[in-house]
Amino acid sequence: MVSPSTAFRIIASERRRHALRYFTRRSTDAATVDELAAFVDERVDERDRRRIEIELVHEHLPALVTAGLIEYDERNRRVQYAGNALIEQCLELVSSHDLD
Repeated sequence: MVSPSTAFRIIASERRRHALRYFTRRSTDAATVDELAAFVDERVDERDRRRIEIELVHEHLPALVTAGLIEYDERNRRVQYAGNALIEQCLELVSSHDLD
């Protein structure tokens, strides 16, 4: 279970919000790192897909794993979204005010 403070810390990052939105907007629970990086790259000001991919692998995906929101298979570079009602509610609320 994700606590409110963990949920707020997770969604405080624009890149993590976009990575999570990949799953909620596409109604899927699996993706490759490349798919996530492409999705995030299309939505941020800094358009550098390689850098985004590196940040996902070394910073954002580990944070999501620690929070229990995803499982990450490093060898196959696949991400499995666990789903979380609180995170999804927070994303929906933030989306209505998000300019990013």
